[in-house]
Amino acid sequence: METIIGLTLGSTDNTGYLLTVPNIPVTFTGGGGTGATGIATVSTTTGKVTAIAVLNPGTGYTSAPTVNIGTTWAPNTLYNAGTQATNGNNLYTVAVTGISTATPPTQSSGSSSATVTGAVFTYAGLKATGTATVSTTQVDLVGLSQSSFQLALQDERSRELCFEGLRKADLIRWGAWVTTMNNLAVDMKANAGTSFAYGALAGSNISPRNVLFPIPSSEISVNKAATQNPGW
Repeated sequence: METIIGLTLGSTDNTGYLLTVPNIPVTFTGGGGTGATGIATVSTTTGKVTAIAVLNPGTGYTSAPTVNIGTTWAPNTLYNAGTQATNGNNLYTVAVTGISTATPPTQSSGSSSATVTGAVFTYAGLKATGTATVSTTQVDLVGLSQSSFQLALQDERSRELCFEGLRKADLIRWGAWVTTMNNLAVDMKANAGTSFAYGALAGSNISPRNVLFPIPSSEISVNKAATQNPGW
């Protein structure tokens, strides 16, 4: 049984996030599980959260957890100037370092008073929100067709051997390397956000030419029956 967490960004009306912090953490509470983490991408030109993604799906989730983007205000906590915190639907930037009192910032404009909130919180805008979904899948290898069985094995090898450096050789052997890398590039361009879209180049540059190394010209010159590999 495998738990899968999906993550969807809420309204794009959020604003006021620091342009100097392009990525902020996403945490999850509730749902009966533990260990899930994520990341939110902030546009360095608009100050808006433009995408969120799951980094670790965690384990044991039986219902959708609550999504927390960034740092949620808490009492009796040291807040340094230049950091940000959220309370309710609002996002605040700390203007003056201090330890928070039991009274949270609630204003929708201007700054709070240090005598009331401890640290001085300046209203920055509406906080970003996200929605999580949880589903479970179970792979039963009995009764699968040949193609479905092969796909299940391929998926399992990607999980079991993910740090063994075998994935490329596996995909080439199955004849799926070019399409897999190209599809990964398309997904990254669409969903990774502007800060990570450059990573798609590694996949979009892959072509059938890259499946095999070129045969050295010295070998071809002594073996007239040899032909160069495609693309070379």
